[in-house]
Amino acid sequence: MPGNITPMTLTLAQQPFNDKEWQFEIKWDGFRMLAYCSGDQVNLSSRRNNSFNKKFASIKNELERMKLNAILDGEVVMLNEDGLPNFSNIIAPNQKGSVVFYVFDILWVNGRNVLDIPLYQRRKLLKATLAKSDIVRFSDHVDEKGIELFNLVEKHNVEGVVAKHRQGVYSPGHRSNQWLKIKTGKQVEAFVAGYLFDKDKYAVSSLIIR
Repeated sequence: MPGNITPMTLTLAQQPFNDKEWQFEIKWDGFRMLAYCSGDQVNLSSRRNNSFNKKFASIKNELERMKLNAILDGEVVMLNEDGLPNFSNIIAPNQKGSVVFYVFDILWVNGRNVLDIPLYQRRKLLKATLAKSDIVRFSDHVDEKGIELFNLVEKHNVEGVVAKHRQGVYSPGHRSNQWLKIKTGKQVEAFVAGYLFDKDKYAVSSLIIR
C-alpha cells in the first residue's frame, strides 16, 4: 500500500452547469482526509500528511471495525441537528453535532492501484467496498444535473457543489480542471488587516479588510 499521498484538488468555476459527461456532488465544509486502511490497522491523514488519528478517533475506530484494505479520500464534517455541515463546530474544542466521514473516492483497494481508472468506475468500486455506517458514509452524486443540485444546496446554505468529469483519472497533488468547485456564496477579493476572536465560540467574530 502506498503512503503519504497528496490529495488531488479542485479548480474554481464561476457558474453551475448541466452536462451528461459530468457528475455532481455536495461540496462538504470540513477537513479533507485520506484513510489508509489495512484490515484493523487504520491511519488517518490530513491533506498535508499530518495525523488525524487522535482528532477523529471515532472514524478510525469505525474503519478498523470495517476491516477494509483500501485508501479512501473524503471530507470529515460536523453535521448539526438538521443534518447540515457546520465548519465552526468541527474546529471548536467542545464539538456539538455528529462527526461524519463522507468518502468520495477510492485510490487503492485489495492490492490494486485504481488511480488510472475512470471516476465513474472508481465510484462504483467505492460504493461496493464501503459497509453501511452512520460514521463513514458514501458521498453520493447526481449525473448531469449540476444546476439543479446547485440550486438545492444554495437554498440550504451549503457551501457549494463539486463537478467531476466521469472519465477523469485521479492525479495526486494535481489541481485538475476535471474537478471543479462551484461555491454558492458571493465572493470579493480583499486584504485581511486584522480580526477579532470570540473565545466563547472559539471562532473569528469579525474581520478588518480593505
